[in-house]
Amino acid sequence: MGRKLNIKNKKLSLLKTSHGLSGSRIYNIWSLMKRRCSNKNIKSSKNYVYKGITVCEEWQKFENFYRDMSDTYQENLTLDRINNALGYNKKNCQWVTKQKNSQKTSRVTFYKGLSARETSLLLGGNEDLVSSRLRAGWDIERAFTQKKNERKLL
Repeated sequence: MGRKLNIKNKKLSLLKTSHGLSGSRIYNIWSLMKRRCSNKNIKSSKNYVYKGITVCEEWQKFENFYRDMSDTYQENLTLDRINNALGYNKKNCQWVTKQKNSQKTSRVTFYKGLSARETSLLLGGNEDLVSSRLRAGWDIERAFTQKKNERKLL
């Protein structure tokens, strides 16, 4: 009798850890992706749940997500939706650096294809130059085109 119970426990243990990656970084990324798209009680839900961003049916299982995304996964990269208006699926996801991913958030301001951060550096300022100008009430064209310490002629 004890032997049957031991075999049953081993089978249950294998079912729970079939992929052996629980606790790994890629597993945590998958888990957080699912959570932010389904849990209305977390801070980021306004950017996911309430905008209708979902995880495709196939990726509800970690093994399927891992199959689709592990070939290009690297420890220093983050999961990115190519089109932020669409949900998480194989065709709409890629691995990118944190810097590249942060440039696509809805908080980033673009002008003629350049982000405020990129433009700030090109204008000779720190990376917050354009954003601080916009917060101060500058019009977008002037904020993105006037070089640091350059005075606008009246």
